[in-house]
Amino acid sequence: MPKKTKREKIIAEYRRKRDELTRETVPTPTPYVYQTKSSASFNTTAFQPIDRAIRRDLVKTLILASIAIGGEVALSYIM
Repeated sequence: MPKKTKREKIIAEYRRKRDELTRETVPTPTPYVYQTKSSASFNTTAFQPIDRAIRRDLVKTLILASIAIGGEVALSYIM
């Protein structure tokens, strides 16, 4: 087996140091623990502000889509 040159030794030493640093800095992943909310925190009858905004946007989208489809149908009958 051929001997390592000085350059190869320096590169190998650098790699060992780099590997040691990456092993030390990498945190171990903590397992995720799923926690369910209590039944008292659920309030299905009251809408939250974000729910109202989503509902309003959905209604606007449906109205505009129906107008566009109706216009397409009307134009297809005319032409």
